[in-house]
Amino acid sequence: MKRVVDIETSRIRNFIAFQRDPLGFLTEVLHAGEVISLRGGSKRPTFIVHSPEFIHEILVAQEGAFKKGRSAEVLRRTIGDGLLTTSGERHRQQKQYLQPAFYKERLQAYARTIVEETERLADRIIPGQPFSLSDEMMQLTLTIITRTMFATDTEDRKAELAAAVNDTIERTARTLFSPFQRR
Repeated sequence: MKRVVDIETSRIRNFIAFQRDPLGFLTEVLHAGEVISLRGGSKRPTFIVHSPEFIHEILVAQEGAFKKGRSAEVLRRTIGDGLLTTSGERHRQQKQYLQPAFYKERLQAYARTIVEETERLADRIIPGQPFSLSDEMMQLTLTIITRTMFATDTEDRKAELAAAVNDTIERTARTLFSPFQRR
């Protein structure tokens, strides 16, 4: 496998393929290389990074050498100035502030919550009866996040919250993955 590979298809084709089947598109390019260039242009190149080594370099070892791109700008409109969307000193401050939430003991507690909630979901599923995997996974994810990060139970409103989050994600993704630059 090559380390950095230029994708052979056009930016428009990649956009259409991703819009039709995001998981299929990402699976299609999974083994093409450790870093896939999506032909985003010389001013704003776009990459898919598969290599844990490169991910560590980007997020930890050489964090200051990389600029957040268009995706951070688009996400900022939806989620504001947070860890995913800021850079520089503000990013370092936010990262330092959030670090205690990721200490080993906390992660172990999160793992217990994840297992509990996943088992609860598995117990609700009736063999042979169809259900929406996407809806159930969104609700499971929100339940885990609200319990672990906010110590809150959203059981009575999780379907409503999941629908709102899913709508927000879909609207953001349409902008984020558009081949046309929007501000």
